[in-house]
Amino acid sequence: MIDSARILLVDGTDSRRKKLAQHLREMGYDKVDEVADNATALLLASTNAPEIALINVDAPDKQAVELVHQLMTDERLKSIASLLLVPASQSDTLEAIVDQCMIAGAADWMLHPASTALLRIQIEDTLVTRRRRIEQHELIKREKLLNDIATARRFQLDFLPKDLPQPEGWELAASLQPAREVAGDFYDTFTLTQGRRVGLVIADICDKGVGAALFMALIRSMTRAFAQQNHNMDLTDLLTSDSPAPIGSSRHRGLSSVGVNALKASVTLTNNYIVENHSELNMFATMFFGILDPRTGVLDYINGGHNPPYIVGPDGAIRKTLKPTGPAVGMIGGIEFTVDHTVLESGDMLISYTDGVPDARDPHGKRYGDERFRRLLSSPAASAPEMMERVQSAMRSHIAEADQFDDITLLFVRRK
Repeated sequence: MIDSARILLVDGTDSRRKKLAQHLREMGYDKVDEVADNATALLLASTNAPEIALINVDAPDKQAVELVHQLMTDERLKSIASLLLVPASQSDTLEAIVDQCMIAGAADWMLHPASTALLRIQIEDTLVTRRRRIEQHELIKREKLLNDIATARRFQLDFLPKDLPQPEGWELAASLQPAREVAGDFYDTFTLTQGRRVGLVIADICDKGVGAALFMALIRSMTRAFAQQNHNMDLTDLLTSDSPAPIGSSRHRGLSSVGVNALKASVTLTNNYIVENHSELNMFATMFFGILDPRTGVLDYINGGHNPPYIVGPDGAIRKTLKPTGPAVGMIGGIEFTVDHTVLESGDMLISYTDGVPDARDPHGKRYGDERFRRLLSSPAASAPEMMERVQSAMRSHIAEADQFDDITLLFVRRK
């Protein structure tokens, strides 16, 4: 109610201030704080949070201007609406001061003394103006926040690869469907050693929203940079032929060793950097990071606590599950990440995903589940994009009109 508003009355003349304060209480405004100077006014404004300040303007020394300016420039106090009380007998001489107060942000002014009815109307109008000002301020804040989130979304999308590598005899497909405006998941694909290797990354940050998106950008940039830096070291003597190195040959072992070292260094350096510099954030990422040799189908990988990818054969059977080889990245400093190896044969498809797939909820809150996902993969698909569309369609049907519970990210690699 209007008469429940807390009023701060600022007037340097004691008798006049006390008389007006009593009049306000008789009008029904029982929360009236009376002060004589600006310093006390600001102190009470900070502690009692009044909705309106009645400021008597009866001297050309700009005290009223200074008070209005201080109220309007303090984030804690700027919601207080200032109503100027201008003595009718001095209105002409105080016109310049009133103008400066209005420019500084005062809500309104009135001649005083005034009738009870006029004073009530003016206070009520000022409180309405205050409410509208707050609503406008909140609208501007919301629009700015939405613009900032839209900018963050554009930046995050820019971190995803524009085009996926498509080595001869292979096809890659990937997608990311955020649960919110920005995602905590990401995928990445990039070439190494002049296209002789393909880096494959899919990861899930432990949180959602803008914080997770910022953390995602950090981890994505570091893993790629460390992998490319380490993979390009000491390769000149190993890459002297355009033909594939025979499996088991010394040159093949050298190339494989370089790939394994780059993979291990990338994950280890990223993990240690996060633990050493950002442990107070209590954030980490589950991550599958593989380096594929398209000529042989050999896949070296580290699974840092991520959902195990599947290798699905051309008949739809799951040939292998790539289980974790270490903890999540950014969780434990100095940890040893183990590199494992597998081979994608002709017709095989690598199915990697984030937990937004099995954790997808229908309108009744029921999970899609791991077993149901495996059954979905059991029917052979002619291509990686076809399999991805099948999974996306299943997710859409299961979630239906429910809110998406978590980010859904897919990265499929098929050897033709």
